[in-house]
Amino acid sequence: MVLLGHVDNIEKIIAACSKATQRKESADVIIDELNEESARKHIGQVLSRGHESIMEFAYFIFSISGVSRVLTHQLVRHRIASYLQMSSRERDISEAGFVFPPQIKKNTEIARIYKEGLEASIRKYEELLANGIAYEDARYLLPDSLQTHIAVAMNARSLNHLFGLRLCTRAQWEIRKLADKIRKIVKPISPSLFWSEARPCVIRGYCPEGTKSCGFWKSERFEKELEKYRKGYPHE
Repeated sequence: MVLLGHVDNIEKIIAACSKATQRKESADVIIDELNEESARKHIGQVLSRGHESIMEFAYFIFSISGVSRVLTHQLVRHRIASYLQMSSRERDISEAGFVFPPQIKKNTEIARIYKEGLEASIRKYEELLANGIAYEDARYLLPDSLQTHIAVAMNARSLNHLFGLRLCTRAQWEIRKLADKIRKIVKPISPSLFWSEARPCVIRGYCPEGTKSCGFWKSERFEKELEKYRKGYPHE
């Protein structure tokens, strides 16, 4: 997973645009009076009051590869984003490879059964192609563990929504791993936009998983995260 691009000095830009809504000067004038620290402090104050729309100015573009279609089916449910995924409609994808879930990979016998099933699906896929079946129809035979790559453009508000849902320990392992990697990349770039580990329980103040809860919301760490979330950046 690679960050392809983002807007430089986005925190100063956002802070200037936000300040301009309350002043006679326009954002292009205000930005010259801001430094990184003052911009981040202003953003923290705005976000702590619940005004999250300012985060929509910050876009990040990622190239994500070696993931399964199980993951991408979940990822594209985050609607406020743009996606370009590897096509399986007009090309042979028999050599794309597969994702092995950790629970399967750690057991030699189970991994063998899993691999045999995947190899059988590839053989049948290739037989269909050899008999003149189009790629777009033959692909129906392939499992969701097939590896793919996808380009994703998402703003900071949507990324925080993704983190809130997918960093939960109840989230599926592959997308949780991806969310953690993305957060570790974007937080150092724009800390005022990604200042809290806002899991679903932190956002709501309680666990929405009910009887399936991991119990985090009853821990001391939860109380600290909740306090940080409510105060907003730069409270660490």
